[in-house]
Amino acid sequence: MNNFITPIVKLSNIGKLFNNDNIYLKLESTNPISHTFKDRGALSVIKQIKQNKKSLVLAGTCSNMGVAVSGMAAKYGIDSIIVVSDSAPNGMINMIREFSTKCIIIDGGFDEIDQFIQKISKKYPIIACVNTTMNQYFFKGYYSIMDELSVQLDKNKIYNLLVPTADGTLISSLYKRYKKLSKKNIMPKIRFHIVQPSGCSVLVDAINNNYKIKPIKYANTKVIPLSVKNPSVYGYSAIKAVTKTNGFAIKVDELDIEKFTNILTKNEGIYSDNVGGVLLGAIYQLLQKIDTNEIILGIYTGNGLVYSCENKTRKMKSNKRAKKMIDKILKGKKDV
Repeated sequence: MNNFITPIVKLSNIGKLFNNDNIYLKLESTNPISHTFKDRGALSVIKQIKQNKKSLVLAGTCSNMGVAVSGMAAKYGIDSIIVVSDSAPNGMINMIREFSTKCIIIDGGFDEIDQFIQKISKKYPIIACVNTTMNQYFFKGYYSIMDELSVQLDKNKIYNLLVPTADGTLISSLYKRYKKLSKKNIMPKIRFHIVQPSGCSVLVDAINNNYKIKPIKYANTKVIPLSVKNPSVYGYSAIKAVTKTNGFAIKVDELDIEKFTNILTKNEGIYSDNVGGVLLGAIYQLLQKIDTNEIILGIYTGNGLVYSCENKTRKMKSNKRAKKMIDKILKGKKDV
């Protein structure tokens, strides 16, 4: 994967539909394991685990991260325990089951899974845990997207970069790397834009309301990968990426997401998940705010393949039962 660069494609047919000839996507769906940008973070984590001579990785997920981590771990000969939300699509759970040493399904969304993993990590601090002890390496894995853009983009042009956002990790990582590369004078000017579904738009609402993050109790969205209710860890750095580059915070109405997902799939041959629908809906809105000659580049983070996989029977564990299962696996291990 070290020499693999995801392509940038022009949305020619959608450009005609939207009356704009400057719409592009960077297809993170072409990453080889999870077919999402999460492969980058997973590769960074697993390499560090190998360097530290550890034998196991733990991760909690409700979407693509579990696929990326378990698949990358399998590739590099590392055992993996993946705790996954019962709200995850069948395709993701099927893939995690095939890749991982142990897949445990529990009740809850992103925030609940993260809280569960935090407790496990606190009990076993020597474990290489993606959500806690290894999180910094996952974050740094996304730097490679901006490294690629530094050679793919025209330094003399201005770009509007739209980033589908959940907890703010991706856009924060991209902006941090962008600042560093800009000092080397190898980057074009980029305006960063946060994109979220209206049913879970905590960061968009914060930017449009005095920059204060107000966690929500329920994520009323079907866009599971973007359903973070409390993006407190990376939220403010994500907001900074937007405000410091004069970007916009855009939320797409839940009722429009399926329509834009279908437009992307049927007009460009990109088999999209609903995150892609959120992204295209935001692009449509952004066109109303900028000049027609400005370049739009969306980070297309995933794909629709995992949503179409054959179902397998899933057996959910209670949190208490899940903890006992993990305890049984981890007790007595010296090299985890």
